[in-house]
Amino acid sequence: MDNIVEVDETNVGGKWDNMSKDKRAKQRESGKDNKVPVMGLIEREGNLTVNVIGQDRFKFFVRRHVNLDAQLVTGSHLDYQGLTYEFAGHNTVNHNLNQFRNGIFHTNSIEGFFSYFKRTSFGIYHQISPKHLHRYCDESVFVTMPGKFKGKNTCKNDLIKISELPAIITKKVVKSESKSLYKL
Repeated sequence: MDNIVEVDETNVGGKWDNMSKDKRAKQRESGKDNKVPVMGLIEREGNLTVNVIGQDRFKFFVRRHVNLDAQLVTGSHLDYQGLTYEFAGHNTVNHNLNQFRNGIFHTNSIEGFFSYFKRTSFGIYHQISPKHLHRYCDESVFVTMPGKFKGKNTCKNDLIKISELPAIITKKVVKSESKSLYKL
């Protein structure tokens, strides 16, 4: 990714209030958090990458996926400090001050993806385990970016592209209609 790259993070997981008292007490005693951090990068007019970051630092993930000549746009999270010296440019958007755009720089595209991702988790899957969260992320990237799907650690390349799906369906329908007409 070497253009203007939007970087943002979100936390995926259930609410404490929806857990049973026993489960809530066990997690609090063990010090576990019920949220798993997910980070996304989207290049303007380009690729989308989403990963479960777990205990990794934000900077490590950005360094691994973004070229040094890219223009970064991030939130005002403290983990992004210092990226100004490593990349061609680094602009921040401070949502705490109700700033959602800084000139041409914004993180609305990646936040829109996270909105879609969370709606699928509530509406389709209902429950996502941290163990398989990376698979749900990969599927959402595949559905969101059908023509630009690339990546090693994402879905397999042997899947049917969504843009090819209508042609495959129409071929099957035409074949089945011709067989049924032939039998008559």
